[in-house]
This record gives sequence, structure tokens and C-alpha cells, in this order.
Amino acid sequence: NLRLVCLASLAMFQGGCVQLAEVDSTHSPLYASMIGRTFELREEFLVYGIKRPDQKSPEPDYILVMPPPGKQGHLILDLGRIPAGSRFQIVGVVTHRSKLFPSTEYVISFVNRSINQAEGKQVRITGVSGWHLYVKPASADEPPQLSELYFRPI
Repeated sequence: NLRLVCLASLAMFQGGCVQLAEVDSTHSPLYASMIGRTFELREEFLVYGIKRPDQKSPEPDYILVMPPPGKQGHLILDLGRIPAGSRFQIVGVVTHRSKLFPSTEYVISFVNRSINQAEGKQVRITGVSGWHLYVKPASADEPPQLSELYFRPI
């Protein structure tokens, strides 16, 4: 039982009770094949401003797009919707370092959409939201791919 309690405590620590270190991985060779790729949303996505727990400003730290039903919480600001058919390009990569729960967020830029200028904040898609937006890579030498359930490659 002590072993289970220790493992659960470690999982909580790694999974969200603390802020994991963000690393700009845009220039990593692992993600080179994803940078510059263009996609189209297959369905309407929701737009949220995400604040870090330690942030004092009322402005979001970055913008997150995801399919409905979305997210809730005191650190999440509802900023509207972006319609199906909207096109975007992957322009960067942010990774979160964690032995138990590593994650990747693609930084994107929408074509002809004002969301890109949302107060100069990065716009991101994350693979850890539970919607299976990413396809798990076959090996550690490949980046996660965007799921064709939600995104159409252009």
C-alpha cells in the first residue's frame, strides 16, 4: 500500500500539481518535418486563453484551440470559436518535460484569422486534452502527427 501511495503522489506531482518546465523545441531535429506543414480544421474548434497558476495578470499566457465540449476552470478564458475549414500552419513546438507525462504542443498560425493577433500570444494545439488530436508516433524518433479525424493536411 505504501508503494501505491508513493506512486500516486508522484503521478499527481508530475501530472498537474506543479508547472512542468516548458521547452521551445521548434528547432529540434525531431520536429523538423512538422514545421511549416499546413492543415485545415475538419470541425469547429473552441478558443481559450490559458493562464498559469502563478500569473497575476488578467491576460492569458497563451491561446489554446480544441474541439468541443472544451474546458472550464478559473485559469481558462473563453475567447470564442474558429469555424471548420479554417487553415493553419505549424510554426513552432513547445514540449513539457516530465518522466511520467511528457507532452507536445504545436504552435500554430491561422491563415486570415485575427486569432493570431490575440494580444501577441502563441496559439497552440495540445495532444494531452483527451480528444486524441495527435497520433502517437511509432517510435521515439518520430514526432506526433495531427489526427486526420480533426485535421486535413493541405
